[in-house]
Amino acid sequence: MKNHSSENEENKDRSISLKPTYNFRIDHISDEIALLSNRKNKISSLLKAITDIIVKEASPAVVSAQIVYNEKRYQSKGFKHTNTALRNDLRLLGERQGKIEIFFDPDLVPAENFDDFVAVKEHLSAWSVIVAGAISTMRLKEESEKHRERIKELSGIDKVNQILNSGGTISEALVQLCNYLPEAWQHPKYTVVRLTYGDKVFTSKKFRETQWRLMEIFETPDKKKGRIEIFYLKKFNEEDEGPFLKE
Repeated sequence: MKNHSSENEENKDRSISLKPTYNFRIDHISDEIALLSNRKNKISSLLKAITDIIVKEASPAVVSAQIVYNEKRYQSKGFKHTNTALRNDLRLLGERQGKIEIFFDPDLVPAENFDDFVAVKEHLSAWSVIVAGAISTMRLKEESEKHRERIKELSGIDKVNQILNSGGTISEALVQLCNYLPEAWQHPKYTVVRLTYGDKVFTSKKFRETQWRLMEIFETPDKKKGRIEIFYLKKFNEEDEGPFLKE
């Protein structure tokens, strides 16, 4: 006769082996999202990085993730849409402004009581709150940065007016402008200037041409034209006009 005790033990061992062994690190994902909000300086790069973290850390059953915010979609690497998905709204200041979508491999989620599926479902709302908080923080940082740059711009205009009204010759004024203008830009350490006026060319210290260029034509009161060229010495994130702000 078969021993019932050993049969029960065998069934118990089999049931344990059939359970998923995925290490679902909920707290780790939340911590990573918080860290990313401090490292990234753009909402777009932040949200893209968050989708990659969710796919990497959540579960092998998760094949892709997507965050929809401000009518734009930020998707994990190798994004794949499936019919097995979970969604949760992103709410900022009490208003729905987007959503998080997590897509599963349907072959690895045979039923809704699948351990990892349930775990994601239980924690998705918490992630949504964290992501919404990260977006709010980033928006505040971006607005503060724009405000600082606006103050710098106004100070720069005042300084340029002082130089132009100093009473010296045009050549002397242009030399001073060449030396000052890099300080008025967003990244002064990596900014150089070239001023062309008639057949004269003036350049700031360590000048060299690069592909990151902003150019403007100017005209003096006596109708003579010149050209101001601003160059960045290295690549920066895309802004209003390539890597440049609207200055």
